Amino acid sequence: MTIPGEIREPFARLFGEMRPKLHRYCARMTGSAIDGEDVLQEALAKAFEALPDAGPIANPEGWLFRIAHNAALD
Repeated sequence: MTIPGEIREPFARLFGEMRPKLHRYCARMTGSAIDGEDVLQEALAKAFEALPDAGPIANPEGWLFRIAHNAALD
């Protein structure tokens, strides 16, 4: 499914802005910066994949952290 530009662009910016915080979080969850990077990439891919079906997201940062948390636990 294609993500409309009016949705894709703001989230691409948010992903870019949140990436350092999400990486630190994932690195702490996994105990390794390298493993944290792998988890972060997986989480961002899952978030981007889920975006078309997500509907309105009231707290995009919390949504991203929840996806990253679940990816780290997996």
